[in-house]
Amino acid sequence: MPNIFIPSAAAPFEVRHTARVDQTYGDDGTGTVGDLSKPYATVKAAANDAIKGNQYGSLIIGPGEYLEEVEFRVNQPAAGASWHNIIGSHGTSLRGFKILPAGAVTHSTVRIRDLSLGLGGGFDPALNIAGDIGTLTLRCDNVDIGYSVAGTEAVRTEHGGAFGNVWLSFFNSTVYHFVDSYCVMQGRGNLYCDRTEFLSVAAPCIYSRSQYATQLNDCTLSANAATVDVVEHSADAGGVMRMQYCLASVIGASTGNLATLGSNQDLTVTQTEFDVGGGSGGIVGAGANVYLANSTLEDGSPIPITSLTTTYLDEATSVGYAPAAPANWAGNPAEVGAAVDRIAAAVAGLLGVPIP
Repeated sequence: MPNIFIPSAAAPFEVRHTARVDQTYGDDGTGTVGDLSKPYATVKAAANDAIKGNQYGSLIIGPGEYLEEVEFRVNQPAAGASWHNIIGSHGTSLRGFKILPAGAVTHSTVRIRDLSLGLGGGFDPALNIAGDIGTLTLRCDNVDIGYSVAGTEAVRTEHGGAFGNVWLSFFNSTVYHFVDSYCVMQGRGNLYCDRTEFLSVAAPCIYSRSQYATQLNDCTLSANAATVDVVEHSADAGGVMRMQYCLASVIGASTGNLATLGSNQDLTVTQTEFDVGGGSGGIVGAGANVYLANSTLEDGSPIPITSLTTTYLDEATSVGYAPAAPANWAGNPAEVGAAVDRIAAAVAGLLGVPIP
């Protein structure tokens, strides 16, 4: 069974590197980084001064609806990593963020918390990680994304190019797409979600083109369309996905699946319940490995598996068995349980009494 480890972002916070944004009382002309008594009026101006080109920089964004499309250009002007915090408050809404490199970036850590994204339709997409950004650790806490732009994803890590490695995580968050695309398009990098809710109206909640790792812990995923899957990997080889303590459903669907996998991919499903919406979907694909433990359809019946190598981690007796020395068997047992039963029968026969 594959192991997944995705680090969280723990960016240091210092007032001297922090800009405050106040939509009512702020002024971009007098806003000052390091002086919280002199706030900016717009997020864009504060980000340009506090974050762009700086190794350490944070924003505190006051309540309000900011119809802004903000680019955060992270940089590493000196040895070591860069660290940034973007902190909102109850009632802070923006159109969206695009995180880009501002120069040669080796490792940046960004933490976003207490924000709503997707205001007024949203940026393109609401949260976008793009360009040759080296290694980026992005953690989103209490972030709510409600997206309604056709033809693009709510969250995207772009695919291809001289891209480095992205560690994207969501905690206590929601990601909704109300039109026709994915909640998350994982182009490249790792995704970790904990206690996060996904709802997609006409596409899989998560679509991964990545050969990296996806872990969903204690999440709710709902796909509301006639033929859509809850999660989907592309045909790109490789990739590891783990779902544990999750609730997944295809709302009103008749042919949707819990997951469709590409080749050479591993999916581990633990303590997860899948509501197929009255249909018969399960986990499908070709050339992938599935590991199941204590996971069923909503009615308690097994999740259907089609054309995949399956290991039942909670049912050791049903694990496939290939003898290392086939000559020891008069007809090879196909499963561990059958092998154990035949060994027990042979031992009891030799003893002439039941095995003590």
